[in-house]
Amino acid sequence: MKVVRYILEDYFHGLKDSIIGLMFIRRILEEDARELVVEPAAPREKTVLELRREKQGIFRRPPEPPKKKDSIKKKLGQIYALNIGFVILWQVLVFLLGFLFSLFGKEEVGKTIGFFTILPVFFIMKFILMFWFADVSGACMRALNTPPPIQESMQKMFGETITSVVHQVFFSIQAILSQYLPMPLITPYIVFFHVAIYNSMYCFDYFFDSYNFSFNRRANYFETRWPYFLGFGTPLTIASTLGGSWFANGVIYALLVPLFIISSYKVNWARRYDEKIPHIAFCRISYICTQRFAELFKWWYTTAPIPPRTTVQTDRR
Repeated sequence: MKVVRYILEDYFHGLKDSIIGLMFIRRILEEDARELVVEPAAPREKTVLELRREKQGIFRRPPEPPKKKDSIKKKLGQIYALNIGFVILWQVLVFLLGFLFSLFGKEEVGKTIGFFTILPVFFIMKFILMFWFADVSGACMRALNTPPPIQESMQKMFGETITSVVHQVFFSIQAILSQYLPMPLITPYIVFFHVAIYNSMYCFDYFFDSYNFSFNRRANYFETRWPYFLGFGTPLTIASTLGGSWFANGVIYALLVPLFIISSYKVNWARRYDEKIPHIAFCRISYICTQRFAELFKWWYTTAPIPPRTTVQTDRR
């Protein structure tokens, strides 16, 4: 029974961190609002050339002031706009395909195809957000006084990002297909498990990118620390099912997911006990599919095996 108690403790640990971490957004906005006080330049004597030019009426053009970076509020506004636009585009595609196929008496087939258009659209949106969220990620790390990690090569960073996104696509397909398992009493719990873990994957993806976590290392964390990530993804999963339609749930998800991404930077999955949690290889199917897909593009694929479980220092409070 100890294992059950440890699983529940890890689960509620992740649940608590996801909710408490939402308050981290306030700290980021406060620090971003602070303006640096720039000391005026010390006066200096003018050179002979400058004095001569002044007599001739020639004045040097003053340097242009540096462009002010976009505030975190503006970046979040852009991210929200993209997320809502993504949901609207997805619903339009579902409607159009349903309408076109209804002309042939197969409206449900069209809507089903439209539903799966979320995958390529998500793939494109993910890469746009990767660049837009970079400033927010940097603000999170500065608020935590965390030194920047050693910069990896662009090819390796790009390859790990593609591999992670491809894995998320395959895992989302696995989550969608899990609802068709012939086990009426257990299937809803399996679906919830997949969706909550997927939400954690999505939210932690930016955190892992910021700290240069390889794809193999990420997969290992989710399979060996699954109660924590299940708990972390629970609030977003429940909140995004409260709407009365797919569109309403999509809007709720689009509004909340940036906040939980920021919350992931405040995680603290350090455990006070050394008991091992049962390893559940729920990523195996999607991981194998990702491997097979990535082998077609070996210039990005990381061939390193999944590392053994290691302790990660994440308590930065």
